[in-house]
Order: sequence, then C-alpha cells, then structure tokens
Amino acid sequence: MQLDTQELETILMKYTIISSMFLNTVIIMLLLYYSPIHIVVQLSNYKELHEHCVTKQTVVVDAEVFDSTQNVISVNVLKKEKVYGEYFINPQPAMEYTDDDLFLLATVIFSEAGICDEMEKYRVGNVVLNRVNNETYEFGNTIEEVIYAEGQFSSVGGENWEHGPTDEEISIAKDLLEGKRVFNEEVVWFARKRSYGELYYRSEWHEYSGLEVEEEADIY
Repeated sequence: MQLDTQELETILMKYTIISSMFLNTVIIMLLLYYSPIHIVVQLSNYKELHEHCVTKQTVVVDAEVFDSTQNVISVNVLKKEKVYGEYFINPQPAMEYTDDDLFLLATVIFSEAGICDEMEKYRVGNVVLNRVNNETYEFGNTIEEVIYAEGQFSSVGGENWEHGPTDEEISIAKDLLEGKRVFNEEVVWFARKRSYGELYYRSEWHEYSGLEVEEEADIY
C-alpha cells in the first residue's frame, strides 16, 4: 500500500511530537533526580538554649539530612554549649535600696565598664552586690561601703566617675538590685589579667574569680 504525501507528513508530525514529549519528560526527570531541591534537617534531642547562652566550644550532635529523593545523607551539626557568666541565672530576692544606692551602683558600673557590652556591665554590678552580701570577707555591709572601700575600685573619683552614669547603667543597676543575676554569690573579684581564688569567667575586659564551690548555677 502506498501512502500519499499528506499522510506521510501527518505520520511524521505525530512521531515528532511524541518524540519531543518523551525527550522533555526524560530531561525533567534527570534534573529532578540530580538537582536537590529541598534539604530538610532533622535534629535529634536538640534542646533550645536560653537566649543569653553563647558559645564556649562546639560539639557534634547527630542529624539526618534528606535530599530530593528522600535519601539520607550523613552529616554533623554543630551545637552551642552554655558558659557560666554569659547567661542569667535564677534571680535572688530583691534588696532594699535607696535612690542613692541605685545611682551609686550605676556610677561604678559606668566607670568600670562604660565601654563594655551590656552583659559585662551586669557582671561588674553583680560582683559589687556579691560583696555586699558576702560574709567571708569584710568588703562592707552597704553598697556605699563596698564601693568606697580603700584600694577596691580604682575608677572611683576618676574621670569616668564624673561623666556617668547613663540610662543604660541605671536600668542595669535597678535590675540587679531587684534580683537579676549573672553570677552566684561566690564571685567577688574582677580584675584585668588577674584572678584571685577560683577563676569563674574571663571576658574580653576582666577576669572574674572568688570562692570555690562544687555546684553550678542553674539557668534562669
């Protein structure tokens, strides 16, 4: 049987369309297979850290990563570790204080840590109040006695003392007087490049030290 020209053209056109559709389908499948579109990470037993926790060192935890074909890819994920001195702990009962106490505490925070970040200011103020509450060493029984004790705070009466505090230091001092804490009461010293007794924390500006205790502070 002979086919006329029109019939041949029709058959060739159908064949071309079918071939083109098949080829396009193959190309799309290959692209989907070899190009990961979604990556889903599932962490096992990952506990969310407190907002004030920061990194001391990184540790490896298990995780599963899935590609677009749901095949598991073995990976490692880095998890942050808590550091004492870089988050707020359980609060203490509020102290009785006057406006003069508030202003004096804010002033020593400004003079000792005015150029530092917010957490460093909390640390410095925390140490001052720890000295007020400390019964082992005779730092003083009031905020005024502690701050003006001879040879304790070199910034007292200096240039920074006269220029502060700002609203930030006043707010931090009020938080501390009302119970907010970074350190437990054993931390009673801070100094540049020097520690006394047990070293608890080293910041960019100071080393914080004090009495040795066995129990760690709880996260707040």
